[in-house]
Amino acid sequence: MKAIEISIDGALLGIFVPPAYGGFIHVALRNGPQNSIFANFHDLDLPEVREGQRISFRMIESPVDAADEPQIIRPE
Repeated sequence: MKAIEISIDGALLGIFVPPAYGGFIHVALRNGPQNSIFANFHDLDLPEVREGQRISFRMIESPVDAADEPQIIRPE
């Protein structure tokens, strides 16, 4: 099972594991105040990203088994 790892400037924010049966990945970006971007990644609200920061999405092998619902794994 594949998952998406999300990071800003190399700091891991979380891993999105899609549902076991179908589903899709949806990311919405919108402009915010003072040259910033707000992002919503399915049910994971990402912090404000400022100009010059790098937001990264990387496909990885899922660290957990898929469930009926999408899962968000946050670093401790």
